[in-house]
Amino acid sequence: MPVTVDDGSGEEKFAVGRWQEGFEIEWHDGLRLSMEMAMTATWWYRRRERRRGERS
Repeated sequence: MPVTVDDGSGEEKFAVGRWQEGFEIEWHDGLRLSMEMAMTATWWYRRRERRRGERS
């Protein structure tokens, strides 16, 4: 699931999601998420993965 952020340029940027320890997410253009946004995105991603596991 891509994560969207407004970096002030007026266009949406999408993370190509390397979900790693340290919350490092690389953008297609090399920008990096702030720690706060990365933590939120990582929490959401883990919650989604947990839900998927319960279904099977």
